[in-house]
Amino acid sequence: MISKRIQLAEDVHCSAAVDLGDVILQAASALRANRGIVRATTGLARETAESRGQAFASQKARRDRFSSSPDKAQAAKAPSVETAGRTKAKPWQKAPPDPEKLTPQHAYLRAIALLCGRDYSSKKMAEKLAKLSFASADIEATLMRLRKEGALSDVRFAASRTNGLINRGKGPRAIQAKLKEAGLAKELIVNALGELEIDWPERARALLLRKFGDTPPADSKAWAKRARFLIARGFDETSVRSALKT
Repeated sequence: MISKRIQLAEDVHCSAAVDLGDVILQAASALRANRGIVRATTGLARETAESRGQAFASQKARRDRFSSSPDKAQAAKAPSVETAGRTKAKPWQKAPPDPEKLTPQHAYLRAIALLCGRDYSSKKMAEKLAKLSFASADIEATLMRLRKEGALSDVRFAASRTNGLINRGKGPRAIQAKLKEAGLAKELIVNALGELEIDWPERARALLLRKFGDTPPADSKAWAKRARFLIARGFDETSVRSALKT
């Protein structure tokens, strides 16, 4: 293959060099322009972020000022109306009543309120009123008035208390101890138990049947267990032996 070199004219070389230079200049100017755009965009983003941070800081400062204001702090410390109504104690609950301001009428009304809930003996009623800071003279006058009106009666209390203890499965010894603790006289206790005419051995046998069934004790250990059960209920030895024998 035969190749020939073609000799270009000098003006052709010059024009080509001029065109190439123009291309290079245009590319350089475009690159500089792009760099400027990038710098401008970066600066704008930085300014935007800074402005947003400043705005957030100003909003936070306003919230802090509002939360630290005296009215806001007072409102935060003050309980709600509903909570205050539940937790705030009444004036008469903060301190015991002044004994000098209590009268016999107050003691009488308080005793009537207590008797509406349950029956009391004279001793227990006196103890209740003494805990409420009533004077001894006012307590004694109240007891006398209640006895006169029939609202307070040791005889009635002994009978009702005895019936209640019997229904709970208590024996004569336990009943005597409870009545004595209530401050009743020995005569009242004897009369209260004597008027009932209860067959205590039969009562003990009924409790054993309900607790252990109709199977008799197999050995001395089972017998002792049943005996301890009846003694703890307040039955005497005679009733316990009679109940276990049958």
